[in-house]
Amino acid sequence: MLKSFKSAGFSLIEVMVAVAIVSGLGMAIYKLQLVSLATSQQTITKQLMLQYADNLVNQMYAHENFVVATGGNTGLGLMPGYSSTTSNSAYIETSYVSAAVPTKDCSVAADGCNDSELANYLLNTWKTNLTTKANLPSANIKAIVCKDSALGVPSMSSPNCNGSGTQLVIKIVWQPHNYDVESSALVSNNNYVMLRVQKKKK
Repeated sequence: MLKSFKSAGFSLIEVMVAVAIVSGLGMAIYKLQLVSLATSQQTITKQLMLQYADNLVNQMYAHENFVVATGGNTGLGLMPGYSSTTSNSAYIETSYVSAAVPTKDCSVAADGCNDSELANYLLNTWKTNLTTKANLPSANIKAIVCKDSALGVPSMSSPNCNGSGTQLVIKIVWQPHNYDVESSALVSNNNYVMLRVQKKKK
C-alpha cells in the first residue's frame, strides 16, 4: 500500500523573503566596501598633500638660509621667508590664487634672484607642481599660504584665513574624483590639510 505524502518545495512568498534577505546583506556588504575604499583613497591623498605642504616648508627654510648666506636681512627667529616686507608679500595670500609664471626663473642660479623673486618662484612653482602632479584636475585643488591665528578649516570656495597674527599656515583642500560617492560614504568631507610653518629658532 502506497503512502501518500505532500511534495516538498518553497512557496512564492518564501522565495521572495529569501531574495529580500540576500539583497539586504549584499547592499550592506557593498556599503562597507564603499566606505573602506573611500577611506583608503582619502588617507592616501591626504598623505600626498601633507608631503607637498612639508616640501614647501622645507623650501621656505632653505630660502631663509639663502638670505643669510648672501648677506641679506637674516630674519632668523621670524617665520621662514620673513627676511623683508617684500618677500613677506611674495608668500602670504588672502584668497586662493592660481599658480602664475614666476617673475624670474630662480632654478639655475639662486644668487641671480633677489629675496622677493625667490619667494615668488618657490610659491608659484610649488603650486604648479601641486596641480600637475597630484593626479587631480587643477580645478579640484586649492592651495594657499596665509596668516591664520584661528586655524580655520578651508573649503573649496574659501581658505578661511583670518589674516591676523604671525602664524603662517599652509592650507590645501581638494575635491576627489568620486566626490559624490566618497562624501556620501564618509558622511563628512575631510579632504583638506593644514600645516603650520613653525618659527625657526635662533
